[in-house]
Amino acid sequence: MIYISMLLIFLPLVLITAITPYITRKTESFGITIPSDVYQHPTIAGFRKKYAFQSGLAGVLILVILGIAAGFTTDYLWTILYTVGIFVYILVAFIIYFQFHKKMKQLKEKENWKSKKKEVVAVDLSFYNKKLTYSNGWFLLPFIITVFSLLWTFWNYDRMPENYLCIIH
Repeated sequence: MIYISMLLIFLPLVLITAITPYITRKTESFGITIPSDVYQHPTIAGFRKKYAFQSGLAGVLILVILGIAAGFTTDYLWTILYTVGIFVYILVAFIIYFQFHKKMKQLKEKENWKSKKKEVVAVDLSFYNKKLTYSNGWFLLPFIITVFSLLWTFWNYDRMPENYLCIIH
């Protein structure tokens, strides 16, 4: 049952990664600024669909591999495989995203979308006149948490097991 729960936890990561190009603002596609009127450009729409499919497929493949591994490994080894699987998926999704980022950059140069947009830069420097000060009390909270953790560990040290392994049942 725990395997199913952990695999279901992996699904939102795959889903959010796959829909990322659809939930970003309309003036940005794969990290490249574009005019909002070209958001529905057929090539860009194709990039979004291909990215969603490829990153979703990568996630499903890793889920299948992890699901199969759940039946053949120990709990301890499967936990390690699950963690590695998440990192592998994030790396694969990044590589896919980066490929589309490069394609988007080339498309922007080819279509000359930069010349369509008039750029104006305005910088407000008045915030330099206001001195920001933080109360030293904010540094007290992490200090208290650290001291409490240290004291709790010291007082309960004899009750801690010598060899602690996270075993999932």
